[in-house]
Amino acid sequence: MIQQIAQPQRITDYKLADYCKLYSSGEHFVGIEFSNELNHPIVRLPLGFPNPQQMSNSQLRNAISMLIRVILRVKKELTEQLEDQIGKDHVDYPFDAYRRIILDYVNHGFIREPERRESYSGNGRIDWAKTLRKAQPLWTEKGPVHLNPIRINTIYSHQDLMQIQKYCLMLADLQVGWLFGRNIPIRPQWSQAKLVWARNKVDLYKRQTYDGRISKVLRSMSIILSHQINLDESNKIDGNYKIALEGNSNVGRMWEMMVERVFGTGKHGKYQPLAKWNLDGIIRSASSPLELDSIRFDLVDKNMICTVIDAKYHSHLPSTSDINKQITYAEWVAKKHELEGDNLVVNNLFILPGEIPELPHHNYLGYATMDILEDQNKSYHKVHAKKFDTITLMRMYLQNDKSISKDFFDDLL
Repeated sequence: MIQQIAQPQRITDYKLADYCKLYSSGEHFVGIEFSNELNHPIVRLPLGFPNPQQMSNSQLRNAISMLIRVILRVKKELTEQLEDQIGKDHVDYPFDAYRRIILDYVNHGFIREPERRESYSGNGRIDWAKTLRKAQPLWTEKGPVHLNPIRINTIYSHQDLMQIQKYCLMLADLQVGWLFGRNIPIRPQWSQAKLVWARNKVDLYKRQTYDGRISKVLRSMSIILSHQINLDESNKIDGNYKIALEGNSNVGRMWEMMVERVFGTGKHGKYQPLAKWNLDGIIRSASSPLELDSIRFDLVDKNMICTVIDAKYHSHLPSTSDINKQITYAEWVAKKHELEGDNLVVNNLFILPGEIPELPHHNYLGYATMDILEDQNKSYHKVHAKKFDTITLMRMYLQNDKSISKDFFDDLL
């Protein structure tokens, strides 16, 4: 038997910024971590994120929501890259479904189940089509008179659908309710059979509704229920959860993937410099090839411009080894195109995270050279550095937006 669930209450005096921690030097964790030992999560923000204490709850909520989406997309893409090797062993976290359930409830309350009832008495809308078809009239000199027309009463039930919505709302509050200033409820426990029943019920209502808003809510409920069905039992009971990227390589990979999506042209896979050993005439590869973060091609005044990009998730300027490696990358690319008969200019660029909220959301820092190895005739011997606004890049990554990417490179020409 499904128990009645108390309506969660909104926290009126919460400050979302108090849950947040800005990036600190050497920290390799970005995301949200929650444990039963605390009554709120810890949100560790990435490098270049604005000071949360200077943002309103609404602004910060939107920014954290973007961060969660970025983390989930990055983790999904990384998992998909490894699926052939390790198999798919994760369940997609339904953040958008949780979010929609909460927002719809706050704005509209619970969905009620409409039930149409017909009667020959009482109040209600007269259904003349059914009356003429089913009811016998009283004939008079002036024609037929219907003394008891069929009336339609719409009764709103508060049974199955509302109980399922309450359950989904509790799960949503448990996971992301803190983002909206809502109390964290006690975790509800439904059996696997009850979850399957609930999802089937929701899917049935989904097919019967023509209301766009309700259809979206029902779809979110179905996603949440499917997520619960697919979780193992330990995850269903444990209230701890984490939406995060951990480790220097994973957090740095997030920045690389965002830069590649917004600025790259998806061709860097064919550009992989590889060293070789010659051992008494036997040729062996020195190791695995170098991999470029991103590469871009632009046609400017009938001249092809190639920019070799290194996305650096650093608060400091890149080191000598980074600069040297970047020049090697670009030199290899230039030589490859020279051998293929292409005439193009090759530029070199580091992209670092920063907080630059005003247009154009980026600024030029300068360039590095390898001292006496610099060749003024080779443009790629200058490795330029620019900062790009972290929040803007997150939004562009999620929206697959490349609209400003071409202008971003103008000051390198």
